[in-house]
Amino acid sequence: MKKVWAVNKLDKNTAEIRLYGYIGSDKVNAAAFVTELKQLEQQYSTINLRINSGGGSIFEGLAIFNAIGQSSCQIDAYIDGLCASMASVLILRCRKIYMSKVAMLMTHRPSGAAMGNPDQLRSTADMLEGLEETVCSIYAERTGLSIEDVKKKFMGTSDNWLSAEEALKCKLIDGIYDAPKAATLPPATMRQEQDLVNYFTNSFNQSTMKEIILSAEVLAILGHTAESDTTAINQSIAALASKAEKVDTLTADLSLANQTIDGYKTAAESAKAETLVDAAILANKIPAGDKDKYLRLAKADFEGTEQIILGMKPYESMVGKIGGEGEANATELAELAKMSGRELHLKGKFARLKELSPMEFKNKYKEYFGTEPTV
Repeated sequence: MKKVWAVNKLDKNTAEIRLYGYIGSDKVNAAAFVTELKQLEQQYSTINLRINSGGGSIFEGLAIFNAIGQSSCQIDAYIDGLCASMASVLILRCRKIYMSKVAMLMTHRPSGAAMGNPDQLRSTADMLEGLEETVCSIYAERTGLSIEDVKKKFMGTSDNWLSAEEALKCKLIDGIYDAPKAATLPPATMRQEQDLVNYFTNSFNQSTMKEIILSAEVLAILGHTAESDTTAINQSIAALASKAEKVDTLTADLSLANQTIDGYKTAAESAKAETLVDAAILANKIPAGDKDKYLRLAKADFEGTEQIILGMKPYESMVGKIGGEGEANATELAELAKMSGRELHLKGKFARLKELSPMEFKNKYKEYFGTEPTV
C-alpha cells in the first residue's frame, strides 16, 4: 500500500512515523496507517508521530485518531511543519504534543460539497454541524474549554492560524522544540495548505531521519541481521541499487539479442523450405507454378510438407510417353505452353494440351477459368 510517511527506528524501544501529506489520499489513509501501527506495536513501546499535513478527510482522520487512542504504544506528536484542519484534530489523541518553533497550526469549521434538492442540501449541512460538534468536543477535552468557547476560539468564520507560541498558550500543544537550522518561518503571504506542506517538507532537515526499519527477511537478502552495523547495511543497499540500475539496459540488450536470434531462425527456416520445394520441382514432383503454394505450406509445417513431397511420384508428360513422335510433340507442347489460357480456349487447344501435359493443362485452365478442372 502506498504512503508518503517514512518509518524509522530511533532506538530499540522507539520508532518514528513521518505523516506528511493529505489525509484520505491513496498515500495517507487510515487503513495504511493502522496496518503500519499494528506492525510497530509488536516491536516498540514508544512511537513518535511527526506531522506535516494540510488536513483532509474528517472520517479518515477520526479513524487514525481512534487508532492512536487504542494503541498499546505511547504515541507522542511532533509538528514539524504544517498541522492544519483535520491534522490538528488527530494529534490531540497523542499523549504529548510538541511543535517546531517555525511550524504553523490551523483550525477551521468542517466543510464539504453537496448537490441535490433542498432536503439533501439541508441533510449535508446537518451532517457537517454534527461533525463540528465532534471536533469541538475533542478540542474542548484537550484545552479544558467549553464547546461553545471552542467554537468561538477555533472555528469562527475563517481559518485560524496559530504559531507555536500561540498554540502553547491555547493548550493545544505541550511544548516547543527548535527547528532544523535550515528551516525558517514561511512568508506571511503563503497560506495555501499544499504550498505550506511542500515548504516544510523541503526545508526539514533530513538528518533527523534514523535507520530504516527492515524486516528480518529483507536483512537476510542483504546478508545482514538486526545486529549488523548501519553503515554496512547502507552499503549493501547501495550496491543492490547499483545493480538495479543496470536491469533496464540488460533487459533491452537481451530483447535485442532474442530478436536477432528469431531473425536468424526465421531466415534459416525460410531457406530450408526453399531448398525442399526447389528439389521437388527439379524432380518433376510439383510444377514450378505451384512453388509459392508449397513454400507457404513448408514454412507453416515443414515436416508435414516434406512427408507429402516424399510420397509424390514424378509426373510425365505425354511427350515422354510417345515414341517416334516425341520431337514433334515436344515442339507442339512448347508452342501451346507459350499461349495464354484465353488463347488456348479460343483456339480449342485445351484438349490437346491435356493430352501432351496434364499438369500444364491444369495450370493454364486454372489461369483462365480461375478454378481447378473437374475432369
